[in-house]
Amino acid sequence: MSGAYRKYPATYVPSGYDLETGLESVGRGWEQLVRRAFEALPEGHTIVQVKEKFGSPYTFLLRQLAWAVAGLGAMFVMSKVDYRRLKHPAVVFSLLGVTTLLLILVFFLDRSHNTHRWIRMGPFSFQPSELAKPAIILFLAYFLETRAKAMDDWRQTLLPAVVPSLLIAALIVLQPDLGTAV
Repeated sequence: MSGAYRKYPATYVPSGYDLETGLESVGRGWEQLVRRAFEALPEGHTIVQVKEKFGSPYTFLLRQLAWAVAGLGAMFVMSKVDYRRLKHPAVVFSLLGVTTLLLILVFFLDRSHNTHRWIRMGPFSFQPSELAKPAIILFLAYFLETRAKAMDDWRQTLLPAVVPSLLIAALIVLQPDLGTAV
């Protein structure tokens, strides 16, 4: 058994672990350098491929940053919206209907990597299954709130709530996109 009881009684410290800093050392300096170099090889190779294909090694970094800023902006806007306005039936069922139509629409578009997941519009692409997540959440919240008094009757609460959820999950599984459906 490698390791030792050091400084702190009743505390086993495995070898290669520095209790003072809380860091695990992989080995001597040159061993760490070689290990880190091998870990970075695929990333360096990918950066070269990205630069050759897109002209800049920062293409994906800039794209991710742009979408992160857009997401933060959307989050800020939604934080200013009163969430009680989202429980209006027109909002809930419109969002559910649009989501269902988009999930059906992807089957009539060209396949990408043998799947029907994406709607492409010029430089933008959109995955309708991502819209399905908040749509189902809003629908279930609205539906279960309206049926709060009948919660004991599973035929009037559980069955009607499960049917749209299963329909949307089936459309997502048919794309196939099992990760989102689960």
